[in-house]
Amino acid sequence: MNTNYIKDFFGSSDIGTKRTSNEDVFAHLTDCGFFALADGMGGHKAGEVAAREAIQYICSSIKHLNLSENPKSLEQISSNLKKLFENANDWIYKLSRSHENFFGMGTTLCSLLFIEKNVIFSHIGDSRIYRLRQNELTLLTKDHSTILRNKQNQMRMKKFLTQVIGSSKIVLPQVEILNVLENDLYLICSDGLSDFVKKEYIELILKSKLNLKDKTNFLIETAKNQGSTDNITVLLVQL
Repeated sequence: MNTNYIKDFFGSSDIGTKRTSNEDVFAHLTDCGFFALADGMGGHKAGEVAAREAIQYICSSIKHLNLSENPKSLEQISSNLKKLFENANDWIYKLSRSHENFFGMGTTLCSLLFIEKNVIFSHIGDSRIYRLRQNELTLLTKDHSTILRNKQNQMRMKKFLTQVIGSSKIVLPQVEILNVLENDLYLICSDGLSDFVKKEYIELILKSKLNLKDKTNFLIETAKNQGSTDNITVLLVQL
């Protein structure tokens, strides 16, 4: 599997200004061209457990696919990724019912798998994947969420996730195959960033002359300055 076109990557996770723990987890398997992020939810630190277990499961599964020695078609790999997300959901769902402190826990999960001149992205929840191509930022994922408004006070709104890993027996992950171009820049982030920093401003930062580390830190600090009280995780991959 050729991933030599991955020029650089950088990731960072920040606990934020109000939380007492960080329930975001990210991982990278550079030899496999694989990058993933999970944003957990649930009391008694169960969100941390859900996110960590989901990332460990998906990374272990990617390693076992051994795509370098067992090449498959893009369609086969895409189908495998969909199955891996479903299996991760099954694992977290069963784990959430194994202990009373874990009941109701869940996690978002999104990933990028670069293979030859393509990328396969997979997604459940409201963590996001963006692509900056030729100075234009595109949101690749579709949030599995809806906004609920308080009937007594229309100004009060609460986001409700319609799909997460571990909350129900069935999930329908978004899995798509896209081509890659030279100089593409991919961003995976938790909603601690995307809920508080407008797309236009994310685009400006990604288009700047800063290196990946500085772009990552700038995005995180911008989210804090914009009032983000959530954990904030940013992972950048430059082709």
